[in-house]
Amino acid sequence: KPVISVTDSGGLLQIVIDGATGLVASPSPQQLGEAFDKIAVSASTATELGRAGHALWKNMKVTWPNTIDRLMQ
Repeated sequence: KPVISVTDSGGLLQIVIDGATGLVASPSPQQLGEAFDKIAVSASTATELGRAGHALWKNMKVTWPNTIDRLMQ
């Protein structure tokens, strides 16, 4: 599933890369609406973004044990 994030969402932007693994918009109704429209009009774009984002997330090995290990370093 595709992800839409906003420019001020912090760490999530390590995974949601605009146009590659999701869409990143300014935190305004207009910009968010445009991002949703891009996803709504193209099922293939939505699928590609979702798959790419999921692959990046899996590659980053985001798990609780890994997160705790990083915090303890």
